[in-house]
Amino acid sequence: MSVSDIHTVSDRMLNLLLYPVAGWGVGLIGLYVLDQTAWALQLLYPLALWQGAIAAWWGRDLLRRLDREEVTYPQANAGVRSVGRILVATALCPILVFFAHDAFAPGTWSTGFGVLMVSAVSWVAVNGLVRVPGKWSHGAALVVAVLALPVSATGSVTVASMLGWYLVVVESTPLPDIIPHK
Repeated sequence: MSVSDIHTVSDRMLNLLLYPVAGWGVGLIGLYVLDQTAWALQLLYPLALWQGAIAAWWGRDLLRRLDREEVTYPQANAGVRSVGRILVATALCPILVFFAHDAFAPGTWSTGFGVLMVSAVSWVAVNGLVRVPGKWSHGAALVVAVLALPVSATGSVTVASMLGWYLVVVESTPLPDIIPHK
């Protein structure tokens, strides 16, 4: 018999996870129109912080509900699997930035493959950790899912820097001068 996540993942939780991703997507469209798509990579970091905070808050609440026996372990597994999959899918966002910049460049395809591999490993880890009995495996699954976006975004920023188009952000961002030694 299949167990649903309906008792563990509320509509409010889904909105808190998905609306910021949709906002980032709208922002990417605006940055594409302005020919400033490199900024979208920087916007992934606040998104990752938001998702990490929401996942920690939700995970703590889930552990409390498990302790009070308001939800069962199969229901908790279904909830962690659903939230983890959303977080891991969000880690694919850097691919959109690269394809918006230049869909035919070889660097785009290789970076896309790298981001896809990070997400695939995280996807397998989340689904595997959910199958391990115990509430601490739920926390580990959420940590893996939350870390997927910053890891893929950081790798993407590194590749964008090597390709040179990330210089648009560096040139337009006021950075401090090198502090001279006295």
